[in-house]
Amino acid sequence: MKEILRDTVTKITTLLQSNEASLLQGSADAERVRIQREEASYRQDMTKLDKDLCDLELKVEELRNNVINRRLRVNMSDVENMALILSRSSKTVADLKAKFPILQDGLKGLISAEMEKAFCNEKFLKEEPDKLESALRRCKKLTGTLVTLKRYVSATRLASVQEQRVPPNAPGGGPIVGVANGDPRATSPTPAEDVRASSAKVCVVTHPTGPTPTLTPVPKTAVTHTNKPKSHPPLSRKRTPTSL
Repeated sequence: MKEILRDTVTKITTLLQSNEASLLQGSADAERVRIQREEASYRQDMTKLDKDLCDLELKVEELRNNVINRRLRVNMSDVENMALILSRSSKTVADLKAKFPILQDGLKGLISAEMEKAFCNEKFLKEEPDKLESALRRCKKLTGTLVTLKRYVSATRLASVQEQRVPPNAPGGGPIVGVANGDPRATSPTPAEDVRASSAKVCVVTHPTGPTPTLTPVPKTAVTHTNKPKSHPPLSRKRTPTSL
């Protein structure tokens, strides 16, 4: 349930971020389009103004040559038309001069945004490979740590299971049999055990050639004796002389 809620929250957050980015991107694109339209209009007006001024300059120069060189009369209507064209051109220049600072600021902002975007893209392309390598090294390190922890947990669990399977031993090194039943033979050694114990005994033999005693094991036959009663020779009965 928690996983489902976490996935839902992640999806909603991603959707909101994408919508916000789309809105910001849409506003940035709208601003860019507006500035581009103003720039296109300015360029169009400037091109028309330049063409009108060029035509007016040609007409004025031609009229001046006719007056100076050919001594021709000047038609007043032509002069007034030229003055009207010049007036419109002057007004266009004034309008363009007023529009240019606004267009200049917009273009500077657009260029700055484009440069920042280009810088971010360049930085991304430069730093992303190093980030990927670092992330790969971290993943490998975490993988090794998790494998080590897994082995440790498995070994600990196996040792615990083995300890539970092995029965506890008595303090004397072996289980005591017969004590719980009150059998006195369980604590008293048997004759065979006496023989085995006596076989491990040694005696000290001192040689006359040196003071160092040597340890000589006692043979089994020397200690396997039984407590038999000593036999005494039969008592001879003293005969008394009989009377004749």
